[in-house]
Amino acid sequence: MRKTLILTLSAVTLTFASCKKSTTEEEQVQPPAKNCQLTQSDYKSSNDAATYSYTYNSNGKIATAKDNLATETYTYSATDVKVSRSGSSTKTYNLDNHDRATTIFDGSNINNALTYNSDGYLIQKQILQGSLILQTEKYFYTNGNLTSVENGNKKITIEYGTETAKANFYMNEVDTDIPLILLSPIKAYLGKLSANLPTKTTNGNVTQSFSYTKDDNGNIIKVTVTTSTGNNYTIEKKYICN
Repeated sequence: MRKTLILTLSAVTLTFASCKKSTTEEEQVQPPAKNCQLTQSDYKSSNDAATYSYTYNSNGKIATAKDNLATETYTYSATDVKVSRSGSSTKTYNLDNHDRATTIFDGSNINNALTYNSDGYLIQKQILQGSLILQTEKYFYTNGNLTSVENGNKKITIEYGTETAKANFYMNEVDTDIPLILLSPIKAYLGKLSANLPTKTTNGNVTQSFSYTKDDNGNIIKVTVTTSTGNNYTIEKKYICN
């Protein structure tokens, strides 16, 4: 099911290869990997469609995310990231000295406290009202991937394939059971990223399966989502590369 945007690059590398000729050895330099940024997502289901657009600042960080209802603006400093949605409040992600969000404030008396393990993975999120803990969500990892999220009696499990997850892939346009720490445009500030792309989630009796189509640069240009409830949809993505 589609939703409005929620408040949430790869390094350029040179590969050197050498080939031996009859009398001399020449070093051949391969072209650098392209730096690609997601600029548009098109959501389509049997009864709905929408387009989402993204822009970036001079440092390559996401600057705006826009849907048909509102625009989110992202601003950055050494100590925080602010996400402002037109017509709504601003969320402030306060950062530690490892550029990880440790608290999230939205201007109300409700805030989130985030905890990381020694490897840098997010392992707990608490929703607080003052000193009162309203909710605790715990995150569990296997082989570098987030595989389980538990909140009281609720548990979501996540399965993965072998395809590597790229930093320029995010998918906050829709309601899925994949946690936003894997899909948010600012997921880099939420701890160490999972290594691979999720292929299936299980939430009680509901399952969601995800398949991906990539372009020649390895960017995900289409996501096909199949659910046990029949609410299937696709998201097609466009990039600009340099």
